[in-house]
Formats: sequence, structure tokens, C-alpha cells
Amino acid sequence: MVVSTATAVSAPLGRTQQQTRITITRASLEVEVEEVPPAIEQATRLTRALEGYVENSTTREDKNAYLRLRVPSARLNEALDSLSRLGKVTGRSLSEEDVTAQSIDLEARVASFRAARDKLRELLDRAVSVADAVAAQGELARVQGELDSLEAQLRAMQGSVALSELTLTLNRRIVLGPLGLVASGLAKIVGKLFVWR
Repeated sequence: MVVSTATAVSAPLGRTQQQTRITITRASLEVEVEEVPPAIEQATRLTRALEGYVENSTTREDKNAYLRLRVPSARLNEALDSLSRLGKVTGRSLSEEDVTAQSIDLEARVASFRAARDKLRELLDRAVSVADAVAAQGELARVQGELDSLEAQLRAMQGSVALSELTLTLNRRIVLGPLGLVASGLAKIVGKLFVWR
């Protein structure tokens, strides 16, 4: 499983590219555990202790579970290390996405639409005819809709920068019975006949 993590900066959005890189970190961790339900409880407690939360959780017949966690970006490595102790790590990955340019662009567009909205409000207050008022009101509604959408995108980006997404997959360890052990041993012996290294 691929784990993607990004190191987020503590500085707020709105800095220039020269001042701060703004990144979104993502990680994934795959762990083999003795029992899945207790491991889910432990993972949930660990996440909360790190001031994070479980965004989504799916369990299949106590054989495996998939959890999408959100943890403060500054504590992502701590979260990975803590969750690794749940069992045997079979996969771990980390990725970082630089969103500096997108955040600067979004903030500039938000500022522009806010200025346009304020100007339209002034025009609406000074409208001398019904036609002027209706036109200003229509344009104001359009600009406010665009502004709301941009602000929502900016909040979502800020949330992703502040809280990293950590995908945790828990798989119950397979315990072979007597016949399974024999078959596994035979498979290894046969494999050695074909491959030396």
C-alpha cells in the first residue's frame, strides 16, 4: 500500500512563495495485527491523543479494516511511529504536494471578489432607479456566489494543510494450520529448486 504524507508548514496561507512553501502531506500505513477490533480501538485512541480524528472507517468481518485519519501535520511522523507499534508494518509511504501557487492564487481571487462585492454594495446603496438597483443586485448575487465558492476552496485547502490525511489499513495475521504449514514448507522447497537467490 502506498502511503502519502506531506509536511505542512505552520505559517498561515497568504505568504509569498519566497517566504514559505505551503504543502499538503498525505501518508498511508499498512499493519498486520493479531486482532482487528482492538487495533481499531487503539488506533482511534492514538489519533485522538494526537488531537486528530477518524474521518472514515470500514471493517470487513474482523479480517481487515480501512481507516482514514486526520492528524495535525506537525505530528504526522509521530502518528506514523505510534501506529506502527500496533503490529507488523507491511507497507508505509509518504507524499508531499506543494500548493503554494494555488493558495496564493486563491487568496488573490478571494480578495478581488471581496473588493468587487463591496463596490457593488456601494452602487446598490446609491442606485437612483429600479433598473439600476435590479442590475446591481443581480451582479452582486453572482459575485457573492463566486466569492462563497472561492472561500470554501480556500478553507478546504487550509484544512488539508493543517491536518494531514493518514490512511491506515489493518490486516489480521493469518495463522496457518498443520496442513497449511506443510504446504507452505513444500512451496518453499519447490521454490528453491527453481530460484537460488
